[in-house]
Amino acid sequence: MAKKTTKKASTKPASRKRDNSNSIEMIITTVLGIACIGFGGFGIFTGIEKVSTLALIAGYFLLGLSIVDFIGLFRAKKSSGKFAFSLIKAGSELLIAILAIVNNENGMTWPLTLLSVYVIGQGVLQVMTALAFISNKTERFFWIVCGAVGCLLGIIALNSGSLADRTSFFRIFSIYMAIYGVTSLVSLVYKVKK
Repeated sequence: MAKKTTKKASTKPASRKRDNSNSIEMIITTVLGIACIGFGGFGIFTGIEKVSTLALIAGYFLLGLSIVDFIGLFRAKKSSGKFAFSLIKAGSELLIAILAIVNNENGMTWPLTLLSVYVIGQGVLQVMTALAFISNKTERFFWIVCGAVGCLLGIIALNSGSLADRTSFFRIFSIYMAIYGVTSLVSLVYKVKK
């Protein structure tokens, strides 16, 4: 009898630790999803027409996303392949954010081109992550569609002519962020159902 009680007591803390880790991951995913949807709505419906201001807003938003992603990395398993993808995502967000903020006054083509490349790169990472690490077919489908749409929107923005004269790029970037936010929340629903 004493052995059974000891064994049960030793498995409870491991289960609690796993539950706490999942709770933190869910909170981070929820924050990212809601922030991306909010940013997307702001970007689509904003009345701001000055492209340098819009690029600066996008840069600061990516900076915030990278910080949240880096916080999430502290909770991830360091040995997994998903950790490497998450590290690349957070690092690229940080790099693009800093470059967009710092180079904001050096002409608008450079920061907007960086943001277009970011959207394409994130789309590719999402598709690769979905194919490699997501077992639920419906959830995988959503992430593949999100990644493919990201690639498409990034290519459209990159090839849209003189980006310095357009605010439409910011709206394209905002649409992608809104889609990413919705996909994150849909993915969260599938994780909660498990």
